[in-house]
Amino acid sequence: YKINETISNKMLATGGATDVYFDLTIKAADGDGARPIIKIVAKDKIFEVYDDFTLDGIFVTGADDNGEFKSQLIRSKADAAVPTYTITFNDSHFDTHTTGIRIDGAITINVTNSIFSNFFDPDPLAPRSGKIFQDRNGAGLVALNVSNTTFYNIGGQVFLDGATDVIKETINFNNCSFVNVGQTALQLNQTKNATVTNC
Repeated sequence: YKINETISNKMLATGGATDVYFDLTIKAADGDGARPIIKIVAKDKIFEVYDDFTLDGIFVTGADDNGEFKSQLIRSKADAAVPTYTITFNDSHFDTHTTGIRIDGAITINVTNSIFSNFFDPDPLAPRSGKIFQDRNGAGLVALNVSNTTFYNIGGQVFLDGATDVIKETINFNNCSFVNVGQTALQLNQTKNATVTNC
């Protein structure tokens, strides 16, 4: 699925979040120019993912037409039909959200050559709530591989381990930049194989 203009999650599906029950790739159309934009206009998240999902060359904003923004970019969901799957981001920019990916399923996440910026909670009582990858329930993160990616203006954590008693398999960060991260950038806790290089 190739795009070359601004679209919204409501244009991708009727109603609220776009439920992805099949292998879906959204890729910028060939050629030069600015990244095409996906923006949220309904509900509190853009995608609920149950199968392989890829964004390539896309700008994704959580800000709506009124300048307000919602909570989650992606919520990965557990599904018995697809017990494990992969979320892939390449050459994309994600801006103005409170959470990047809420991990509720056994997934692998691969991120390359991308930017995450301005993740925080607009509530003045919770200024440090922004997070990029949130393993909320310990549902079985298989691997998180991030390379050549920049994180800036992050209110909370780049990786938040919300299930400290559950062992994560593999977490790799290579050639990444962290700028103005409000709390602990990487909360690794019980991870079998964790590697951070040139960051």
